[in-house]
Amino acid sequence: MQTLAYFYYPTTAVIVDDDTDFLNSLKLALAPHCRSLLFTSPEQAKDFLVKDYQNYLELNPIHNDYEIFSDVQAKIDIPSIHKTVFNPDRFKQSIVAIVDYDMPTFNGLALARKIRAATPTKIIMLTGEADKNTAIDAFNKQEIDSFIIKNSESYLDKLLQCFSQLQHAWFAEQSKSLTDAFRSVKHHPSQDLDFIQLFDQICTNHQIVEYYLIDESCSFLMLDKTGRITWLITRTEEDMQTYYELAEDAPPAFLKLLQDRKKIANFSQIGDAIEPIDKWKIHDALQLKDKPIYYCVVPGKDGFSIDDKPILSYEEFLQKN
Repeated sequence: MQTLAYFYYPTTAVIVDDDTDFLNSLKLALAPHCRSLLFTSPEQAKDFLVKDYQNYLELNPIHNDYEIFSDVQAKIDIPSIHKTVFNPDRFKQSIVAIVDYDMPTFNGLALARKIRAATPTKIIMLTGEADKNTAIDAFNKQEIDSFIIKNSESYLDKLLQCFSQLQHAWFAEQSKSLTDAFRSVKHHPSQDLDFIQLFDQICTNHQIVEYYLIDESCSFLMLDKTGRITWLITRTEEDMQTYYELAEDAPPAFLKLLQDRKKIANFSQIGDAIEPIDKWKIHDALQLKDKPIYYCVVPGKDGFSIDDKPILSYEEFLQKN
């Protein structure tokens, strides 16, 4: 079964090859799609990736060494996950290395083994046709995550697709503690394949490049390349009933809409106090294939309240870097 990543943003590719001309040409080809850092020294690349991962651990909003409790929030401050979006350096992180196999003093497989021993970096190995069997063996032994034959048909497209897939896989693995916790929640959206497919479709339709979990019900803050915000607001059947009960003093017509699951309500909360009903944000509710999961997609800033801080978009980042 597919799994969700509960936070995701584009990262910087590390490319290792002793051929400077090849490195520069690959960087130029990738430039419209992602930032890349070039290394001709395998040891320097390995040292950089180890240091970069250590820096990431200090910023990681979800820690996999948390003991899992039935109350997810007991150990993980879910509403704070999205604050990563205010960090302008988030796109500089490197989690995928593209490593050439054929390097004279230190081949790509030896480098992959060193990287793998020190970090969870995903590794794509570039090979020639003659080294294909070596790459297959390394992949089967999980020493690398993928391999691509240089100058093969649609080589660059395959590389970009593989890079994107491995980024998502990396963030899903970093989300493991939340994934494990949500498995114990009955009918949780994150465990529903239809919801995951819906999530992917929303990302495609709105050209989403980064996203962050907002609440335990699987609502997300999403941004496209320009920094334009979209909210996916998700509610379980239990959530819908809770909001209905909280609105007991609302006008009957409004209560009826909540009772019939026609509207999704959202409000700000400070401590135990919630906003007055006339301040609640109300959106049309859609039900996911007759399942006890409801959602709405809200563009702009009308979904949840977030800090009024500057957000560096991915497009701006690429222009500056």
